Amino acid sequence: MADVRFVDSSGLGLLALVSQNFKLAQGRISMLRPQSYVREILGLANIPKLIPVFDNEQEAVTGRAEAA
Repeated sequence: MADVRFVDSSGLGLLALVSQNFKLAQGRISMLRPQSYVREILGLANIPKLIPVFDNEQEAVTGRAEAA
């Protein structure tokens, strides 16, 4: 997500829908390195409660293993 500079309500809705679909399929999804503006918008929409956000790949791998 490092190259994503903008997210609107449609994108947030899609992220929530994708999160639900993964949860129903007993899958997992996470985000890696969103830009600060995008991270702020995700936080305001409470998306990190649905989809974990990580700053680096090691955190993502470790976080995913701990959640399993």
